[in-house]
Amino acid sequence: MYNVINRRLLWNLRTYVAKIFEKVFKYKLVWWLERNKLIRPEQFGFRQGIRSLDDLALLTSRIHSALRSRRVFAAMFLDLVSDFDHVHLELLFRKLFFLGNPTLVITCLYGLCAVCSYVPRVPTGHSYALSVYSGLVQGSMLSPILFLLYVQDLVFHLGQLFRPSVYADDIVLWLDCANFMPWVAIFHMPLLGWGHG
Repeated sequence: MYNVINRRLLWNLRTYVAKIFEKVFKYKLVWWLERNKLIRPEQFGFRQGIRSLDDLALLTSRIHSALRSRRVFAAMFLDLVSDFDHVHLELLFRKLFFLGNPTLVITCLYGLCAVCSYVPRVPTGHSYALSVYSGLVQGSMLSPILFLLYVQDLVFHLGQLFRPSVYADDIVLWLDCANFMPWVAIFHMPLLGWGHG
């Protein structure tokens, strides 16, 4: 009985220490990213001091400005479905490396995210641990910022054709132009080529 209580106490203590480490690590990572201007200005989600209302106010003022100058304003709203569950971890760590993150940071993130496994419950009570190779950890404090970094190149890619505005996994692609007809075909192909390396 005493050993069982000690094991549970150690397990709970380990969980709390991991959460504290994760929180400190997240603040340091965000500080480093903001300091080195590695988070695109079009990204409004998961950032300190920036709210979704800022994004909405900016978009609304751009619509009013286009209407006042009798220009065409077109917008396409995208929502990335099951976004956190489909993050390709190897690609995420490659992106972190190319952003210039120190090797120690990437190693710690790998330990927190990539070395995950779960044990599914089955009716017989016997199951094996399964390793997880994609998706971010649900409930982790690091998952939102890692997702933000994962979609950075998508925001850049879309910014070549449109003016993107991003809040977490919601993206607004908009443009303000005198004649909309040349842009109609382009609205159908903005995501081609993203996520392939």
